[in-house]
Amino acid sequence: MSDTMNNIIAITNRKLCRNRSFDEAIYTALEDNVRYIIIREKDLSIQEYIKFVNDIQLHIHNIFPDTQTKIIMNLGNVQNTFELFEIINNTGCRNVHMPVYTLDKLETSDFSNRNSSFNSIRNDIADKNINNIYTGVSNTEINNIINYIQKEIEIFGISIHSINDIEKTCRFKPDYYIAGHIFNTECKKGKVPRGLDFIENICKSTDIPVYGVGGINKDNMKEVINAGASGVCMMSEYFH
Repeated sequence: MSDTMNNIIAITNRKLCRNRSFDEAIYTALEDNVRYIIIREKDLSIQEYIKFVNDIQLHIHNIFPDTQTKIIMNLGNVQNTFELFEIINNTGCRNVHMPVYTLDKLETSDFSNRNSSFNSIRNDIADKNINNIYTGVSNTEINNIINYIQKEIEIFGISIHSINDIEKTCRFKPDYYIAGHIFNTECKKGKVPRGLDFIENICKSTDIPVYGVGGINKDNMKEVINAGASGVCMMSEYFH
């Protein structure tokens, strides 16, 4: 375990786990003292995902109660803000990752754009059996999804693919960006990798920490960091 390992984000994919169990993969990532573990698992329904996250949080608490590694939920598949609230409220996890296209979808949802009063919004949430999300939050702070993210979410990350994506999303004040894909990877089979020049240009365009993703392992991660990235993301390195 070293300081370098704190520059790693582990991204889960339980379907890749052939040589080890999913629990073993999580354990290895925790032993490596990764900064974040992003729970991806895009095929799960909302309720399945909630249970999955809760099971992982309990498992980590039992095996590594003092870990500094943070669990982050990849909520790229949420269809509206109610699903976002439901997942956050039922997991207690305030750390969220989203791709740009999901943010675009949430910003244009009816909930985000309508000028509802505080009580009206509380009633809407109550109808969905989602409680206590806005306790102590003022009317002006809940008028759109940007304010919700800034007030309610502790760690917020965004997947980007261009400098234009940074310009579109900087108003969300994310804690980090994930940019890629950098090298060839099975996850993007047939797609040309963007390479080290891409990550260098992305990092020069923002003061927000950028983590490279795509085909990165412990052997080539230094190339990405030397290009300006704050760290790297790994999936197959842990979940294989």
